[in-house]
Amino acid sequence: MSIFFENWLFVSLIMLIAWLIFLRTKNPGIVDMCWPTVITTSGLLIIFNTPNTSIQLILSGLLLIWGSRLALHLLITRVSLNTPEKRYVTLSKKWRLPPTLGFLLHFQFQGILAIIISSPFYFISQLSHYSLTTVIGALIALLGIIGEAISDRQLHQFKKNHPGKVCNAGLWLISRHPNYFFDWLTWMGFAVAALTLPLGYLSLASPGLLLFLMLKITGPITETASIKSRGKAYLDYQKKTPMFFPRIFKR
Repeated sequence: MSIFFENWLFVSLIMLIAWLIFLRTKNPGIVDMCWPTVITTSGLLIIFNTPNTSIQLILSGLLLIWGSRLALHLLITRVSLNTPEKRYVTLSKKWRLPPTLGFLLHFQFQGILAIIISSPFYFISQLSHYSLTTVIGALIALLGIIGEAISDRQLHQFKKNHPGKVCNAGLWLISRHPNYFFDWLTWMGFAVAALTLPLGYLSLASPGLLLFLMLKITGPITETASIKSRGKAYLDYQKKTPMFFPRIFKR
């Protein structure tokens, strides 16, 4: 339990710094960049507190690639633009607290969620040898990282070339949120890699929590904003394209 307490202290400090930056910039979107940063940091802290094996190092490397790529992407495409995220503006209107205090609690709550997301690495830190399950998990995580990077790249290029339009090209043709799906798939891979260990099935809480957040909170908020900004075009897109799980085959 001490490693989780240490993680919580470290993550809480990072989120406090992010909140102070928010106070200065008035852009709550800074928490988006901190999200992959604290998840990655939390997972690596767990690994580095134990003797390392090659399978642990491989999975830790995948985690580092996932977190650093996503954080850099969000820094370039969102945070550096210094425009308030509509999702958080919409969310804060529902609070009964002053926005400043509300965002402090929101940032800290995201930190707690990040620790839960990184929990597969508590079990991965106990892996001592390769198995078919760990290899499959690593391959699933790698596929998720590649798919999310492609999704983010396609969306970024589409917005540059077709401002104000609904992105329905590439992976966005088979899912309205392929970046969310592949993000979830990455953590499903890490959870699968931990399944061979005693109580390793508890690591499935990580992709389970992500799935709930994406389907019930982040996804609906994003879609509501898209409907407001793009109207009928996005409603038509909703009718043709599944929200999360890609539809590879069409009738």
